[in-house]
Amino acid sequence: MKKGNLAATAAKKAQDTQAEKRAALLKQEQQKQFDNYEIALQITKARKRNEEAFPSTDIETLVEMAIKVVAANFQLYPHMNGVADDAEGTKVKREIVKLADRRLPVTTTGRNIDFEFYWEDKCNGQLKNCRREDHGLSYKQAFIERHIQKLLEEHKAEAGIDELKKELFACRYEVFCLNITKLMSHLDMSIVFKNLPNLSYLTITYGAKHVGMDYERPLFGMKMSDAKIFSDCLRQTQNLIFLSMPGNLIDDDLISILIKGLMLNKTISQLDLSHNKISNSGARKLAKYLLSSKILTHMNLCDNSIHYEGSRYLAQALKVNKSLRHLNLKLNRIDDKGGAKLCTDLLNNNSELESLSLSSNSLGHMFCESLAEFLKLNRTIKQLDISCNFIDDSNASTLKDSLESNTNIIDVDVRNNQLSEGIEREINEIVTRNLLMSKKIPYQRVPEQFITRYKQEGGSSAAAGNPAPGKQATIGGQTEGGIKESPLKNNE
Repeated sequence: MKKGNLAATAAKKAQDTQAEKRAALLKQEQQKQFDNYEIALQITKARKRNEEAFPSTDIETLVEMAIKVVAANFQLYPHMNGVADDAEGTKVKREIVKLADRRLPVTTTGRNIDFEFYWEDKCNGQLKNCRREDHGLSYKQAFIERHIQKLLEEHKAEAGIDELKKELFACRYEVFCLNITKLMSHLDMSIVFKNLPNLSYLTITYGAKHVGMDYERPLFGMKMSDAKIFSDCLRQTQNLIFLSMPGNLIDDDLISILIKGLMLNKTISQLDLSHNKISNSGARKLAKYLLSSKILTHMNLCDNSIHYEGSRYLAQALKVNKSLRHLNLKLNRIDDKGGAKLCTDLLNNNSELESLSLSSNSLGHMFCESLAEFLKLNRTIKQLDISCNFIDDSNASTLKDSLESNTNIIDVDVRNNQLSEGIEREINEIVTRNLLMSKKIPYQRVPEQFITRYKQEGGSSAAAGNPAPGKQATIGGQTEGGIKESPLKNNE
């Protein structure tokens, strides 16, 4: 009996469960019919009022679904050809790009996405220390230029160039500036110039970084084959205006090859050959280039091996060349006689230089006398760097007189010479006065007793209006020159 009761109870429970399920399904069916009726009723009422039946975004439209599909498969639809070019089409494209994957390759996005927010996300997520101010105020240009720079620096000599060409071609209209700090592969630069027609600013160093125990001499410096290819590129380029080639071990033989391309180039206005091995013979080749150039304004020959003879070649070239405004001969081998002759040649040639750097040479008494004569008569020079030489107090009076007579000079650096502290202070005061006069600001020297009292209270003479010996005065956050450094000085 007990077993029969249990079976009957189980059967009854099963029947009740099935009945509940059937009731629930029936209720859902009725609710669905009711919802459909309500939806139809709402649509009918909205049409009568000329309004949207469902103003909320809970229900996706066909356009929204299409946007998600295209964004998820952007590589299949990179051109978005089916989208109109009007305002509504631009809005749709923006929505597609918002949903697009930020890891898509440049070959897909470079020519097809122009929205800055997309490239800003890529810069912030994939690059370090990326400033669009250094890349034409464009995040797209910033990302692509940094991407191409990394691509070229990491390219291996044994690797194929087909993929590299595809990347360069995809970015051909977006690259204006490249700063290649290591080019171990010695890549044929004609590939770069052909595929990047808008390249205007180029800094390139053939070499390697952080090699450690894997150091090999052939990794560093430009080869003869590199120079020949680069010379041909300089002949053909139509947009390059800034060329910097620091630390490439360029000697006189390599210069003789590069000069052939520079002589036929009509666009470069700033040339940086600092930190190389150019000597007098190379300086003669560069002087020949100066004779023919009519647009070169900046030349940086810092840290080379130019002696007296080489400086004479350059000075004689400036007799004909009237375009050069900034010449840097810092860290060379110019002696006292060479420096004196250089100033004499510049004076006789009516040089139109605006800035001249002769820092860290071997200039002394004879140079200082010639420099004083040059500064008295020349009215174009504004910036002068003669720091780290052997100038002493014996010629200080003539130098001060020439600076006082020439109010155009607003920046003179005489640090680390053999001048006394008082002489340096007086020279800095003269230059500061010239700078203030050029800005039409009245100059008034702080009385000595106030300076002494300020020192005793823990201040400094520079803060009281007098620059400390060996330091330049600062006015409004600028050096006393008041002029930003040329990009050529960044590699000194």
